[in-house]
Parts: sequence; structure tokens; C-alpha cells
Amino acid sequence: MLMYAVQVEKHSLFWQRVLPRQSQSGSINITIPGIECFIPLENLIDISKEKSRLDKTCQKLKSEQIMLNNKLNNKNFLEKAPKDVVDKIRKRSSVLVEEINSKLKAIDRLN
Repeated sequence: MLMYAVQVEKHSLFWQRVLPRQSQSGSINITIPGIECFIPLENLIDISKEKSRLDKTCQKLKSEQIMLNNKLNNKNFLEKAPKDVVDKIRKRSSVLVEEINSKLKAIDRLN
């Protein structure tokens, strides 16, 4: 299966065929089921500022995940909290793992 990379150049879009899972250095990707688009960021944004922003966001997400995991590892909390609250915390913790991994991959692609 071939995938396409989007190249933004002077407000125009260009499509380029790329191999599946081919990482584009200095780019971000947008993934929806069945489609993965890479958008080159060179000359469009300040890469160091974007890495800093992503790192800051990642740290906030990690802090939230630690807090949630502490609750989930607290036997007293699990015994007293309503089941729906515990389920929401588990789901949010799972979502945070995916978001953190996504941010880390984005940082890695900018290197």
C-alpha cells in the first residue's frame, strides 16, 4: 500500500507518494484510520519552539498520568470510589498513554 505525504509550499498542496510507515524527518503526521499524512515543517515553523511546546505538553500529560495511576494504585480509593469514576480514570489514563506516545514520536520526528 502506498501512502501520500503532503507538502505545503507557498499556500499550495503537493502530494508525493511515500512508502508505508516511512517517517519524514522534520515533519508532523496526521493519522486517521487508513490514512497517514506527513506535513513537512521546515521553513514553516520554528522547530526548536515546536519541540519545546511538545515537550511541555508531554510533561503535563505525564504528570496527569502519574496522578491518575496513583489513584488507581490506591486500594482505599478503589474500594470507596464509585465504579463509574474508577472506569473514567482508567480510560483517561489509557488515553494519556496514547497522547504521550504521540507527542514523543512528534518530538523524535523533529530531530
